[in-house]
Amino acid sequence: MVPADAAMTSTPTVVGIPARLEPVDWDPTGLPTDPDEVMSWIVDPTRRGELYPLYRQLRRVAPVYRNRPEIFHGAWMFSRFAESDEAFRNPRVVNDPRVVEEAFNHGDGAFRRVMRNVMLWQEPEPHQRVRNLVKAAFTQRAIARFRPIAAKVANELCDRIETLGHAELVAQFNYELPFNVIAQIIGIPEEDFPRVKQLAWDFARAGEKTVTSELARRGDDAARGFEAYFDELAESRRRAPGEDLLSSLLEAEADGERLTHTELIANCIL
Repeated sequence: MVPADAAMTSTPTVVGIPARLEPVDWDPTGLPTDPDEVMSWIVDPTRRGELYPLYRQLRRVAPVYRNRPEIFHGAWMFSRFAESDEAFRNPRVVNDPRVVEEAFNHGDGAFRRVMRNVMLWQEPEPHQRVRNLVKAAFTQRAIARFRPIAAKVANELCDRIETLGHAELVAQFNYELPFNVIAQIIGIPEEDFPRVKQLAWDFARAGEKTVTSELARRGDDAARGFEAYFDELAESRRRAPGEDLLSSLLEAEADGERLTHTELIANCIL
């Protein structure tokens, strides 16, 4: 547990996640030395905002290790840059699609169906096929087109904070920045942002380590809501392509292949 007198400042809960600011040198005593126990603390949602001492502890006691299935699906954990970089560059290191069936076996299956089709969890061959198609939409020219969007969103958020005279950084900047940038890059109309933001929140919670029946239900509903939303938006872009990422993905082609409709929708959700 975190000492009651630990030097940190608590801030209000933001969309379900407690955010805390800590001094860089804050390192509580009494941390577990068993890596599985450290990992179980890390994936405990009640400890969010207290993670950096746990990350440091994991690097100290077991920078590379495989946890027990009940801790985090029996995954290999790499907590230092050198080993993480080596694993990232090694073509033999791939995600195991079986994790989807084991880790996301809650609810009525809608969330699991989407996760099966995102490129992160596919077998190496279909993963590479989708990756080749998707990367065509992320050329240097495309990225240059996205950069002003990110700058504009960041400036608008800062202007809003300046007008208010104060800020809760997680709620008003850290969460808003990536959501607004990604939504605009994909081509989601601004009037749909509230709806899509709620879908994104509910969908993401269903992918956590501990999922209640209520979170599972909301995750499945969000999966269906996302599928219906992007199905409609994709049809709109087929009729009238724009300068957005969704239009680029619809047009992307490599070696005579295109994304299937299922792949398109799943990776838009991703």
